[in-house]
Amino acid sequence: MGRLKKASNGGIVMTTATAISNAGTLLKITTTTDTCDVVGAGEYPDGYAFTDTKDPQTGIATANVPVTIMPLSAGEVVDMVLPATHSAVTVGALMETAAAGTVVVKSGAGQIVGKALEAIPENTGGLVRVYVIPTYYASS
Repeated sequence: MGRLKKASNGGIVMTTATAISNAGTLLKITTTTDTCDVVGAGEYPDGYAFTDTKDPQTGIATANVPVTIMPLSAGEVVDMVLPATHSAVTVGALMETAAAGTVVVKSGAGQIVGKALEAIPENTGGLVRVYVIPTYYASS
């Protein structure tokens, strides 16, 4: 069994299976001891990356290095990553997971991670501030 390290900021330190270019990338704990990976579309995250995994000298994100995973707790406000192509985000829009640890506006029934606190034009990428409300949304 591994020796899980608790970070001073309240998160836990795990090895990431995928390079992380942006803090706020949504992560899941894997079946390998002390390892996490980015969530895919429709998967519910266990937390988010507190920092990226970019090498400080080259600026290139690498995999299989330590990253602090912060818990995704109800009531928190987290800047989450949007993919380069996404629909317009409105204030109060329900957000769900998409590929590569990103979030998009929810469509249909399923898990949501929270509500957008800001409007973002379509196809701009970057970050969106999300009020975390982990829940299941049933469409009518």
